[in-house]
Amino acid sequence: MKEIEALRQQCGGCFKCSVARPNCHVFSSMNIDANVMLVGQSPGEEEIDAGIPFLGSGSDCLMQEIQDICGLSRSSIYMTNVVKCMPKGRRPKRRDLQQCRHFLDKEIALVNPDLIIAAGALPFKVLTGMSGIEKHYGEIAYSPRYNVEVLPIMAPNRNLFDSDERVGELRTALQMVKSQLDKIERG
Repeated sequence: MKEIEALRQQCGGCFKCSVARPNCHVFSSMNIDANVMLVGQSPGEEEIDAGIPFLGSGSDCLMQEIQDICGLSRSSIYMTNVVKCMPKGRRPKRRDLQQCRHFLDKEIALVNPDLIIAAGALPFKVLTGMSGIEKHYGEIAYSPRYNVEVLPIMAPNRNLFDSDERVGELRTALQMVKSQLDKIERG
């Protein structure tokens, strides 16, 4: 636990990228005993205000679906983002990703999850090196960099839950998470 706390403090004092500013860092949920990691792109306003990843209406709906389908509570998952600060009105740039990458590398090494859920195209690409999340949606991919299976889902923005089709796709993907976790548990 000391290592992850030291990493959190290091992250909070980082101003290497173009998006960092005081009090904008959102590190993780700090559950290093989790079997599952949930990795998003970057924090939003609510997450910045609370200092906790995966908050807001879309994330709340996603967490409820994860609870209902996989039986995983928010506290049982290690949640983090690829970029630890919120880029104002844009996607993170390559240099932002490069500056934050070592945090994600260390988080994954410390948690050593059985499965990572990549919430969105950017986290999926960072974790696996693969583009085109739509082609891989609902499939288990492999991350050679981290030696772990990765399941892509759509980012939990407010539009995700506006469509019955998208909710159905999410539920199907989460059923795969449940199946993978069941297989891991059986050994």
